[in-house]
Order: sequence, then C-alpha cells, then structure tokens
Amino acid sequence: MKDGISDNIYIQKILKGDTNAYAVLVNKYKQMVFSVSVRILRNNEDAEESAQDTFLKAYNYLNEYNGKASFSTWLYRIAYTSAISKLRMKKTNIRTESIDTDNFDIEEPVWVDNSLNLLEADEQRKYIDLALEKLEETESLILSLFYLDGCSVSEISEITNLSRSNIKVILFRSRKKLLIILKKLLKEEINILV
Repeated sequence: MKDGISDNIYIQKILKGDTNAYAVLVNKYKQMVFSVSVRILRNNEDAEESAQDTFLKAYNYLNEYNGKASFSTWLYRIAYTSAISKLRMKKTNIRTESIDTDNFDIEEPVWVDNSLNLLEADEQRKYIDLALEKLEETESLILSLFYLDGCSVSEISEITNLSRSNIKVILFRSRKKLLIILKKLLKEEINILV
C-alpha cells in the first residue's frame, strides 16, 4: 500500500490553502475508505455517511498528519474509528455466524479453491463478499485489508490499534472461518445447479 511522493505534494498544497488539491486525495482513496466503512457497518448508506465523515475529519486534522505512517494508513485509521463510532452510536446487534473451526479439514481450501475457479470473476467476488459478511466486523475488515487491499500486518496494527501478533491470529482464524462459509455457500450453489 504505497502512497508515493504525490500524496505529500498534495498535502503540502492543501496546507498552503489549495483546497482543490484535496479532491485528488478524495478521488484516490474514496473506494478504500468506503470498503473499510462497509465492512464494519454492513450497510451502504451508513458506509457512505461514515466515508464522508472520514474525509471531513481527515481534512480538518490534516495539519496534525506527521508523516510517520503513510497517508493511506493514517486515513484508514480515521475511516476505521469513524465507522466503529457510528456502529456504536447505532447500537445495533449485527448477526454473525458461529463457526466451528476445530473440525476444519486441511483439504477444505483445495475444494473451495477448485469450486471458486469454476466461477467467473464477478461470481467469485460475490461469494467472497457474502462470506465476509457472515464474519464478525473485525475479522471481515482485517481479511479485507490484508488480502484485498494489500495492507501489511504492521499497517493493519496501526489502523486497528491491535498488536501484530493479534492481527496474525485473527488472520489465521478468520481465513479458516471464511473457507468454511465459502464451502457451505458453494455447496448450496452446486446443489442448485445440479
């Protein structure tokens, strides 16, 4: 997840009063911020609102960005805390699926991979998204950040305020749960087609 020099150039322009330069950063990171928000809030409307809050907060606190972390990591952190705050305010009880990972067969991933490979790319993504929705918010977010957005364990730790070892454990357990859910979803799809 590299920002490159261009982010710093735009940040300097914004800090010098060029508010139009912020549109470039918003366009560059709007999908990333929305992805974080929707993984936590599980509702497009709430995620869009949280994403807007994120960009507003980032703009208002841009002078506090110190460059120790990449701009994208700093922005992810704001997106994460904004979405978590919104989730807490709503005080909703989001249903998650309890999954037994103790009896997880080592050959399960091969079966899931083979089944996914039979599907078109958009269908693969649909099943992965459906499976991610059945995980707890933190599990879904960490898997998305690591596998879909290419964040490192260190970056995820910075974003979520969880330790690196905790992130690794969550990645391991969540991946197992995701594969179990995918297997169930794919078996149902194959049974429908047969």
